[in-house]
Amino acid sequence: MDLNTYYKLIQNEKAAKNYLSKKCLKNGHRFCPRCNQRKLYKLSNEKRRCSKCKYTFHDFSCRWINHGRLTSVQWLSLIKLFELELSVRKMAEQMNLSYNTVYKAVQTIRYSILSHSDGYHAAIDKKVRNTQKRPAFLDLTFSFLERLVRCSNRCKARNRHTPF
Repeated sequence: MDLNTYYKLIQNEKAAKNYLSKKCLKNGHRFCPRCNQRKLYKLSNEKRRCSKCKYTFHDFSCRWINHGRLTSVQWLSLIKLFELELSVRKMAEQMNLSYNTVYKAVQTIRYSILSHSDGYHAAIDKKVRNTQKRPAFLDLTFSFLERLVRCSNRCKARNRHTPF
């Protein structure tokens, strides 16, 4: 993303949220993150409800970007600083956020990138568990993702919103 586009997006929260929401759409259409149904109805508080499974969600439900309590402008700024390869400490200073918040957001960006890589899917598909066959970059990811899946399964069993 060039700087002119970036500056236009971070002028207000609505523009940033619209930009990120469009990136989450499947073929330009909203869909239920649980059952992939496209027939939805809108609720009064910018949330939507699936007509099939009755799941209530918003545009970032079940997405990596929903991990953390950052605004859309803050996410775009973090992604831009990540693209510029700044350290976490410098990002925290630039954005006036705590180190831990920025560190968790950067880890979320890294896991999101990793989840879209070929090596990740190959390792998950084969269910490689021993460290001799598994690539080194997956060591921490397996434990993190297993924890998220366990948490997600508990939430689904209780019929609650999943954390990612």
